[in-house]
Amino acid sequence: MVDISNKPKESRLNNSIRNVLFGLMKYSVSLILPFILRTVMIKRYGAEYAGLGSLFSSILQVLNLSELGFSNAVVFSLYKPIAEEDIEKVQALMQLYRRIYKAVGISIAVLGIIICPFVKVFIGGYYPENINVYVLFILFLVNTSFSYIFFGYRSAILVASQRSDIDSRIQIVSSLICYFLELLVLIFTRNYYLYVLCMIIGTAVNNGLLLCVTNGLYDFKVEARALSKREKNEIYQNVGALFGHQLDSIIINSIDSIVISMFLGLHMLTTYNNYYYIMNALMSVLILIANSFTASIGNSIALRTVEVNYDNFISFEYLIGNLNIICSAMLIAFYQEFISLWMGKDYLLDLDIVILIAFMFYIRQTRRAVLVFKDANGMWKSDALKPYISSIANLLLNITLVKIIGLKGILISTIVCMMCIEFPWEGYVLYSEYFKRPIREYYGKQVAFLVKGVVVSISSYSLLSHFWCNTWGSFAIKLLLGGMITVLLTGVIGMIDEENRKIVSIIMDRIKHYGRKNNV
Repeated sequence: MVDISNKPKESRLNNSIRNVLFGLMKYSVSLILPFILRTVMIKRYGAEYAGLGSLFSSILQVLNLSELGFSNAVVFSLYKPIAEEDIEKVQALMQLYRRIYKAVGISIAVLGIIICPFVKVFIGGYYPENINVYVLFILFLVNTSFSYIFFGYRSAILVASQRSDIDSRIQIVSSLICYFLELLVLIFTRNYYLYVLCMIIGTAVNNGLLLCVTNGLYDFKVEARALSKREKNEIYQNVGALFGHQLDSIIINSIDSIVISMFLGLHMLTTYNNYYYIMNALMSVLILIANSFTASIGNSIALRTVEVNYDNFISFEYLIGNLNIICSAMLIAFYQEFISLWMGKDYLLDLDIVILIAFMFYIRQTRRAVLVFKDANGMWKSDALKPYISSIANLLLNITLVKIIGLKGILISTIVCMMCIEFPWEGYVLYSEYFKRPIREYYGKQVAFLVKGVVVSISSYSLLSHFWCNTWGSFAIKLLLGGMITVLLTGVIGMIDEENRKIVSIIMDRIKHYGRKNNV
């Protein structure tokens, strides 16, 4: 399958650096250009058009549940045979993955066609009269199905070969083509169908490039051996464990959008998604930072004692916790001004909803250190029931509370499920099964972080709320000043923390060591 023998061996470090650099480039493209497109879309077409796109994407993401877990499970299964140059097994795994992807694509298409006559049920209130929602949904369905049926599975071999940078380059090129075409359509026409067709073109370009590049890098003509029953069972067991954890994020991101559309309408969905877009962009940066430590943490777990790794966890948790506090406080302080400058005051939500969004962000990110250590430990099966229970509870609370208190109910249901189910369960698994320490230590630190976060948020908001910016220039100055104030507040309050003193001591030792080295 993989013609490894003719390729130079490269260090893991070089691969990692290259993968991170192109990953950041891909992230930048996927953040900035959609931001521009969303702005033009809402300004020229209206909130309802953007809401339809978000709704249909969310519905198809839910239909996509059949794929959850297979990507990661197959990539994980490819690591060893690629390292051992077992070409026949790699080919066998890729053929299995190809069949799975085609089955997923076909199942999404069939399920989509079945629910197509009922798509209006998911739209509450007004939607554009000049749009045939059934035709539009079919176009979105074609785009999603196409990505699975035609060569989308080939990205797995790039990731498993530590060449995710190639996959990132392909996505960057196809995304640029797609976004450029979409922008031309938005500016020079008012044809929303053409806009969606550009998405399909972008997907076709991506999969075509993926096919050409992988054909050039790897030998797909080697005859595959049959996978044993044990090998297949191992993959399916990993799929079962990973499915629930990914289901959790789908419920949070997609079901929320569907419920908002059904009960509150497309305009409210677009308004909320403007806020969510900013929160998700910030969250993606923090996840990127946190996940960059995963390989090192995994290596430490494999080679060092539990006590050493517990000390590393405390330091890592302290770093993530303080970043989380700073970002949450900044969201509360600057959300409203950014939305007002970006979209106008008609798209502002009430301050209490903004605080709930920032708190939801805080709760999601406060789990990050535990999740990274659990992933590095391969502890997916230990809390396998958690995402199912949380997802069901979240869905039921969503439908119940949205009828009573509207959008606040959606946010409160997510926060409650995270605080009462996911947060304590994940912490308990890591502390009881790996660290073998009382869970009250973890909860105590998290309560301290929460109190610190509340103090920093209130203080920074009180200081900055007296100055409202009406231009992007003044907003940029205020944002810089606000960032300095928030970091300073977090640092001053953190002076009493033992972990803070330890980090300062390490930094000072490094500075002294560097000074002595230069003097020599």
